Parts: sequence; C-alpha cells; structure tokens
Amino acid sequence: LLKVLDDGALESAVGAAELSGSTTWLGRLAADLIATGSTPDVARGLAIAGLMDANAVSDRLLCASDRAGFLRGVEDWARKQYQRNAWAKHWYEAAMSSDDPAEFWRYSTLAAGVVDTRFWLWIESAPNGPMLARFGETAHEALRKAAERRHKRRSDKLYGLAAPGRDLVTILDDV
Repeated sequence: LLKVLDDGALESAVGAAELSGSTTWLGRLAADLIATGSTPDVARGLAIAGLMDANAVSDRLLCASDRAGFLRGVEDWARKQYQRNAWAKHWYEAAMSSDDPAEFWRYSTLAAGVVDTRFWLWIESAPNGPMLARFGETAHEALRKAAERRHKRRSDKLYGLAAPGRDLVTILDDV
C-alpha cells in the first residue's frame, strides 16, 4: 500500500485488504498516515480512505477540510471516488429492488456509469429482486466490464493526476 505507484494498483491493494477482512486495519492506516502531516503520507492516507467501501473512518477523514493546493486536490479526488462507490451501490440496489424491466435497466446503467472494483465487496449483500433472474447476468457483466475499464484508466494516474515515471520514483527513492 505504501509503495504502489498508481491508482489502479492502490485500488487493487485496498480492495484485497477489505476482501480479506482488514477494513479496520486499513482505516487505522489511513488515519495514521493523515495524522503525520507529511504531504506524501497525507495524500496516501486520503487515497486509501477514498478507495475503501463505506465506513465511518473514511466518512470522517474525507469530510471537508481547510487543506489547500495539492492536498486539496487529492482530498477532492478521494472524496469523489468514495462518493462514486456510494452512488454505484445505491443505483445497483435500486435496480435489484425494481420489478419494472425499464427501471431495472435504467438503474443498472446508472450504476455501471460510476462503478469500480469495489462492487465485489457489496454485490452479494444487495437485494435480489424479480428482475435479477431475467437480466442479472447481463447487468453483472456490464458492471464487471465498467469496473475493469475504470481500473485500467486508473493505472496511469496517481491521486487522479498523471502518475510519475518509474525512473523519477527510483531517483527520488535514492535521495
């Protein structure tokens, strides 16, 4: 988590930690990093909090602050990622609760527009409505593909910005 160099890898690491039941540890890590006050640590802590599934620690860490400049940008990016997950879950649950095929499709499409790989954390706990048997496989495939596309786009970014080149990171590590 502390050495990954792009948002895609960070998303994977955070997701793996949550899937393995380490959500409390992950929240504590994010809070501890932010508490250092060191710009790189604060940025990493905010990113971790923003890429987690809904939880009280991320809610607290991502509330509006008086940060400025680079860290304000990272905070805004992290909050947006966190909110996207909430919207994806909301729209997916609305789709699964619907008994109208048009509404099911509308809500599924809205969910696919904001979903990322965190959907694996909550998809099984969503309600199973009457449309799931008819259209669930198609909806799940659309979500999976949308999450993969978003994950791939994140692989050349760090905190939503262009990721630094590996050579630059190597040079900075040696300083």
